[in-house]
Amino acid sequence: MQTTAVGHILIFADIPFTGLCLEDLLCPEQGLKRISTINAEGIVWYHEHALFREAVRTSMACIDGQIPYWLARWRYKEMSFEKLSGSDLIYHFAALARDQGLRMFLLGAGPEANRLSCLRLRSRYGIPIEGYAPPFHPYPFPDQVDEEILNRVRAFRPDILLVAFGMPKQELWLYAHHDELEAIGVRWAIGVGGTLDFVSGRERRAPRWVQQMGLEFLWRLLQRPARWRRVWRALRLFRYL
Repeated sequence: MQTTAVGHILIFADIPFTGLCLEDLLCPEQGLKRISTINAEGIVWYHEHALFREAVRTSMACIDGQIPYWLARWRYKEMSFEKLSGSDLIYHFAALARDQGLRMFLLGAGPEANRLSCLRLRSRYGIPIEGYAPPFHPYPFPDQVDEEILNRVRAFRPDILLVAFGMPKQELWLYAHHDELEAIGVRWAIGVGGTLDFVSGRERRAPRWVQQMGLEFLWRLLQRPARWRRVWRALRLFRYL
């Protein structure tokens, strides 16, 4: 397991993590800040998919997942960093939008999960928020799908874009369209995976004690047995530590 620190960078499993705390993520930068939340599955994708690796290395990566967090914490006890998941970040960014008068756009998930998530966040935070769930396509998307997505984002001009395509599609899509999104005026773009299923209430997130025990993957597997392939892939994490 290679773990070292250079300034505010934590190198864990050969991945440079620069989003070490919530303040790092919320702090605005000049232009577009892409954020990648890297869990066990993300570590595997990083080592097995060259374009995904480039997408992560050119973004602000943060550690997601209790097991990667435990392993990094055990190996690097003297450094301060947090576990930062998309399912938590969505609420922090909604609060940022409320406090600073920003606009938020939810992209992806199923149409009903997207619609309900917009309604719930709009009601709770009183923020300008819209969303769009494009029809399912494998990545890379057809040109007309990409154009429709960008037109929807361009029409709303959000400051914060949350993308729920799942890994690695969301990271690859954001990397491919960085320049267009920056030109639109997007300031933060974050891949959030299955977060909108939780926000919408269509799926119940694991209780906090289950998350803290590192068993959230098992909780989600019991709710969606079809996820077993993703769990099996994530177990290859230990090959790259």
